[in-house]
Amino acid sequence: MWQAVDDTRTGADYEYRQKVRVRGIACVLFLSTIVWSGAVILSRENIADHFDHDYYARMVEDQLSGFDDLIDRFEQKQRQYLQLIPPVADHILFQSGGLQAVLNAEVFPTDFLAGLTETVSADGLRTFPVWLYEDPDSRGREIVLENSDGGELARFSRAPDYSPDWYAREVHPRFDSYSRSHQEWILAAYDPSRVNIRFDLIVGETDLIEHVWVKSIHTAIRIEQEYTEMMLLSGGYGSVSDFQFVAMEKLTNGAMELTIAWPESGLSNETIDIFACTDLNLMDWEIVLTTNVN
Repeated sequence: MWQAVDDTRTGADYEYRQKVRVRGIACVLFLSTIVWSGAVILSRENIADHFDHDYYARMVEDQLSGFDDLIDRFEQKQRQYLQLIPPVADHILFQSGGLQAVLNAEVFPTDFLAGLTETVSADGLRTFPVWLYEDPDSRGREIVLENSDGGELARFSRAPDYSPDWYAREVHPRFDSYSRSHQEWILAAYDPSRVNIRFDLIVGETDLIEHVWVKSIHTAIRIEQEYTEMMLLSGGYGSVSDFQFVAMEKLTNGAMELTIAWPESGLSNETIDIFACTDLNLMDWEIVLTTNVN
């Protein structure tokens, strides 16, 4: 079903949205029975409290506005993964661009939507994967958009002054001073066409709400498990035989939260150092924390 979403709510539209949310709750209740039968977190609290409204709002705010928006996101991912691509000229790097919501189907042509291929996850969630890549054999290095079956859905021209050596020259400022054979190797090693990006489209608000419900329940279960493990450790009911990472989570401000544990008897070393860096390319490591573990 292709569902166009309007910010103006009519009475009928509001009733439809309410029905969608009821179906979402039923879906997640059924899922929770399968993945976590008798889970404490679902029995002691209202399940509606676990819906991740912030995540839902981010997906809505970041929804695709058309082909130009999709191409911009592809080019951002292409640049990101070119930094990680192995220097092997015949290796194609396939990477995920993540989930993208399409809440207004009218921003895409009908034939594009009709050409999408449906994929259903183990949780029963429906997405429509698409692949984007730069065609090295096309004139002007066109960007190709395909469905998950390899069927071509669209082609997009690059800017008239586009050159595929842009990243090679960015990484090697002295590129023009190299020998011809060295230049050819660098151009092959850093060819942007070697990066293929997959985006998984969620089409319609119904599917988006069900996706958020499932993600919210999985997150709630994980948090409950981690909480239980920590209570066992702190209460003396559990034990560890060595230094362990108990949990790791990315916070909303971009920071990482680490939870660590060690035996009551301590370790052979009485302190630990935590190293971190802000850029793996620069390897600017520094000690951000030293703490006792005796």
